[in-house]
Amino acid sequence: MSNTIDFNQLGIVEPNQKIKHLVSLGSNVALDPNQKILRYYRSGNELYRQAKVYLSEGDYSNAYILFMRFLTLFVEKIVKHPQIKEVPADVKKGNKAKLAEILPITENLKKQLLAQYEREYEQYLIDQENEMKRALEEAKRQEIEEAKNRNDNRNNKPNPSYIQPPFVPSAPNLADLDQIVYPNEFPYADPPKSSGLLPGTRPTFDRSAKPSLSFIEGGLRTVKIPDDTMRKFLEVARPNTLKNVETCGILAGQLKQHQLLVTHVILPKQCGTSDSCNTMNEEEIFDIQDQLNLITLGWIHTHPSQTAFLSSVDLHTQAGYQIMMPEGSSYLKRATTSKLREIFEKYATKELRGERVMSTEDFVRNFLGIFPDENYNEESVYLLAGVADTNKDGSISFSEFQAFEGLLCQPDALYKTAFQLFDKNGNGMVTFSEFAAVIKKTELYAKVPFKLDGPFTELYFGRDRTRAISYSEFSQFLHDFHEECALEAFKLKDPNRSGYITALDFQDIMLNVKKHLLTAEVKDNVLQVTEGKKVSFPYFMAFCSLLNNMELIKRVYLNATSGNRLEPITKDELLHSAQTMSQITPLEIDILFQLTGAIHQHGRIVYSDLSNIAPENYIKKITARLTDIKAVETPADRSAFIAILESAYRFTLGSVAGAVGATAVYPIDLVKTRMQNQRSGPIVGELAYRNSLDCFKKVVRHEGVLGLYRGLVPQLLGVAPEKAIKLTVNDLVRDKFMDKQGFLPLWSEFLAGGCAGGSQVVFTNPLEIVKIRLQVAGEMAGGAKVRAWSVVKELGLFGLYKGARACLLRDVPFSAIYFPAYAHVKASFADEDGYNHPLSLLAAGAIAGIPAASLVTPADVIKTRLQVVARSGQTTYTGVIDAAKKIMREEGPKAFWKGTVARVFRSSPQFGVTLVTYELLQRTFYVDFGGTRPTGSESQKPGVPSLLSGKTDNPDHIGGYRAAVPMINGIETKFGLSLPRFKSTITAESFKTQKS
Repeated sequence: MSNTIDFNQLGIVEPNQKIKHLVSLGSNVALDPNQKILRYYRSGNELYRQAKVYLSEGDYSNAYILFMRFLTLFVEKIVKHPQIKEVPADVKKGNKAKLAEILPITENLKKQLLAQYEREYEQYLIDQENEMKRALEEAKRQEIEEAKNRNDNRNNKPNPSYIQPPFVPSAPNLADLDQIVYPNEFPYADPPKSSGLLPGTRPTFDRSAKPSLSFIEGGLRTVKIPDDTMRKFLEVARPNTLKNVETCGILAGQLKQHQLLVTHVILPKQCGTSDSCNTMNEEEIFDIQDQLNLITLGWIHTHPSQTAFLSSVDLHTQAGYQIMMPEGSSYLKRATTSKLREIFEKYATKELRGERVMSTEDFVRNFLGIFPDENYNEESVYLLAGVADTNKDGSISFSEFQAFEGLLCQPDALYKTAFQLFDKNGNGMVTFSEFAAVIKKTELYAKVPFKLDGPFTELYFGRDRTRAISYSEFSQFLHDFHEECALEAFKLKDPNRSGYITALDFQDIMLNVKKHLLTAEVKDNVLQVTEGKKVSFPYFMAFCSLLNNMELIKRVYLNATSGNRLEPITKDELLHSAQTMSQITPLEIDILFQLTGAIHQHGRIVYSDLSNIAPENYIKKITARLTDIKAVETPADRSAFIAILESAYRFTLGSVAGAVGATAVYPIDLVKTRMQNQRSGPIVGELAYRNSLDCFKKVVRHEGVLGLYRGLVPQLLGVAPEKAIKLTVNDLVRDKFMDKQGFLPLWSEFLAGGCAGGSQVVFTNPLEIVKIRLQVAGEMAGGAKVRAWSVVKELGLFGLYKGARACLLRDVPFSAIYFPAYAHVKASFADEDGYNHPLSLLAAGAIAGIPAASLVTPADVIKTRLQVVARSGQTTYTGVIDAAKKIMREEGPKAFWKGTVARVFRSSPQFGVTLVTYELLQRTFYVDFGGTRPTGSESQKPGVPSLLSGKTDNPDHIGGYRAAVPMINGIETKFGLSLPRFKSTITAESFKTQKS
């Protein structure tokens, strides 16, 4: 039977939520433009094959996910690949046929799954009701039984209403279990010491009672391999092995009943060294697999000093082969062997058995840049180096250095890094003594010296503490262990077992044991939320659970607001949305609103409140920064001078953004101006252009390409301060009306935009009148060449502001429409974590410009007529009202909308380019003034990042090592396990109990 998704474990009950979860898994597709496009088509074929297998076996959920992933890739994503035009016609044709086949199948699967989930939900409700009835009947029966026993009074001891049956979980005998299922009995050589995640001991199977997850969600499938595979491969690889060169092969075969059945080993063309193997001409491999209808199932490779190793696609990812498969979820691109070797040689200062190696100090202090102080704690450095030093000999070889880089590219790198920290002898298992030895070195244990050999560790390591736990078990143990620490701390504070601790004790526990979950806002209000009263055990547990589940709370909020991060919601609205999530309790919601109320004194919450409370993630999605300056430590340190500096910073970036935007669309602007100045009168030859396209062609024909940029220089001189003042004033006014939660009323958004539009007229009007006269001058064949300075001298200071009223009439409503529209469209384009990709910024800016530019075209026409020099015989205008009357009388209402298309095509992309440039400049040249940042600049996402928040300035941190520092920091921020940084040993702080 296939492994299906356990929705109960995920806390999902409602049918539509189950479908939504499947869709999210199927839509989780990333496209790397640097990856060859044919690899995606190849991987799509494997998606198709595996989905068909699951469909034939009746595993509809996994089939639906894989079909959805195929559709997402080839309907939505692949068209964005830069090599899309290079795909052969036959490949496109075959893929199109698959799409035509898959679309109706997927839609039908969705209906079947929804019907199945609805039936299950109905049964679930019936079972719940029956369970409640049984519980009531049992309670009544016990009540009658108790009454009878009291009357009989036959015993001296009262009969309790409920007796807890003895339950002592026991660890399975792994040695016995391994004899039951072991499909690949290879002739093992003497087990060598482990390297990385491939232990030298014989593999074991985790047979815990927990339901297994679908492989699509990260589980491991059983691999069945023919008995003689290892022997035959070693024979083939023998010539290379004798030359001290690695050999690698690809395991291929079929998927059946959720098992990987290896039928072929494909040996590609390759070149290798003593510790690496690179395949070549991989398209030939794919051709062979297509001919034989094979799926990539894993890898097998030799090592000159050891026996052969095997790994399945579920255990080890190789992006080149699995870029679209569920298991191929490495989120960092691996570095090349040659580049890693170059960096390794740079930092390795020692030699061991004739090879260069890194010492622990080389790796931790020099390469990673951790513990840079002279008074560093040597024992902490040694422990941290152990995450890469898999054979625990006190040095790191190149193969270990490269293996750790690969580990850091895995989606569960944080847990694997923590596992290798505790796996002190490198055998792929963690014993109780190893765990105790490391945990006693942490600051957490120094502050809360809890009993390590208590009942909790007995459940994992056995009564005699001799059982060793695997990586998968350890990941759960580490998660549960920190919760146990909090329980132990509560017990220490409650010696009388009253179930209550004082508010000060509660604060002490949170600041010492749970400090990694506390943001500055929470830390400052921990005591206030208790109101000085005693804290009960349920309240304490709910408080900790709330902080652990903040990412889930965010999703509940977004579900309640349909993705709107600015919409305030009440407690009742959040409770209603949280009903589908069994992990969230009403008490946690109460505490959430107590916290936000203490911080903001507000009865509603918005998304930014949750971000302020949520523990900081060790991974963020941000744009690469060329500068990273912190002008103030905290917003409270923000002074008037800092505010002025911030405005100057915005003004400077706005100037650059404005110049970029103006240059990008200037030819369109020139066409727009000439079309608007064209009169519809009786003068012969007055209509020089039939439409905007005709105007464009004639300018290029008669004036050349440079004619499209006539008047650009004064435009740039004026547009830089114009756009800068507009962007700066809009941001300034928005900041003034924005509350602490980041909420901005809609009327204040219109006001901020209007103020921005009004302020820009100071620069816009002189700029526009000079630009228009230069643009129109080119229409007069053989006329004298007009220069900008001559126009300025002719007009004078007051003449430069001719038509200013019309300019105000255009720019104020334009900005009042544009900026609110941009803010809301941008928010709707943000991803689920609030991050805006640059393309989404460009699209938002362009879309917002459409209504803004088109609706104010009449004002723009009037402004243009007032500012141009009327030629002989043309109507002249004395002001805004006069111009409006004469245009209506002489040309009709249609004249007010002349050039609308050209104006939209100019303003819309111009503001799109300007805004995306403005925001990207703020991301790239990052300066923290303690004020607000553009929304969508960054997001905290614990899964798949593009860049990492623990940004390192070391250019040698490439590939997986870009994540090294954040992962090590994550051990502290996620698990609360920090090692002492200095030689002076940590003295246990007073953690004395206080009587209630």
